[in-house]
Amino acid sequence: MTRKGQAFRAKRLPSFSYLLVRSLKSIVLKMSEAEAMAFGARLGLLAYHIVRSRRKIAERNVSRAMPLIKRRHPSSTVDSIVRKSFINLGKTLVEFLRIPLLMGERIYLKIRPSGMEHLYRSLEKGRGVILFIPHMGNWELLAPFYGATLTRKAVVVFPLKNPELDELVESHRGIFGLEIIPKRGAARHVLRKLRENYVVGLLADQNAGREGVFVEFFGQLASCARGPVAFAIKTGAALHISADIRQPDDTHIITVSEPIDLKLSGDMEKDVRANTERLMRMLEELICRYPDQWLWVHNRWKTKPDPKWIERRKKRREVSMDQ
Repeated sequence: MTRKGQAFRAKRLPSFSYLLVRSLKSIVLKMSEAEAMAFGARLGLLAYHIVRSRRKIAERNVSRAMPLIKRRHPSSTVDSIVRKSFINLGKTLVEFLRIPLLMGERIYLKIRPSGMEHLYRSLEKGRGVILFIPHMGNWELLAPFYGATLTRKAVVVFPLKNPELDELVESHRGIFGLEIIPKRGAARHVLRKLRENYVVGLLADQNAGREGVFVEFFGQLASCARGPVAFAIKTGAALHISADIRQPDDTHIITVSEPIDLKLSGDMEKDVRANTERLMRMLEELICRYPDQWLWVHNRWKTKPDPKWIERRKKRREVSMDQ
């Protein structure tokens, strides 16, 4: 790049979306907790009515899951779940922007843990802990909570396309000392952290693309991330599910499951698939308990199984194992 080009890039004005988020942040930081949550609910409802493309994706996804959801919530409807999920998203955004207010003991007024003893027992084994983190409740509050609570902690994240927004988001996620691992090239960093007995969080409940493992999720094949199970098998690290559950008063409970007892046969591919399927069953159960708190607006079933691609991937694995 020429000096002229570099100068132009350096002087580039902030994007509209970044300025909007910064302005929103300055507003919600001045509000009381009650005012902020009411404002977040209104934002969510506004998005529900305006962002029709995402609402339709959410409606389609919820419809797919309704047979299982109805078992726990017989009177629920697709529209009521989708509407409440948008409200939850609005509150989640506002709470994320207010993370700087959670300094010191304030964080424990907003967030309470449940099941941390399971995590501490796993850490005593010295092989690290993998947290499978679903997009439930306000998943962004796990960053400040674990950042403030644990000594060795990291999370794998997808960088945002907008570099200014990405910097702002990372500053909030890391404000309590949480280490950020970018998704690209994350494997070697995760393996090193687990060897150092870190707790590593993986937000791995979304579509994993063609490289994912295809297992049933709410009755239809979905591409699921291999990482949580594969890392656990390779390193012996304990695998737990940790989720945020929003309470009626907009406080939060962060839950930690008991370690998942992986069933191993010695065939890596089969073991990843079988245990990922078990993980998805557990995620289904969690979503069915709190259906309006999951991120339904994501196109979860976007990637379809491609037999030719799956065969090519299998051959690549076989070659790598022979070398």
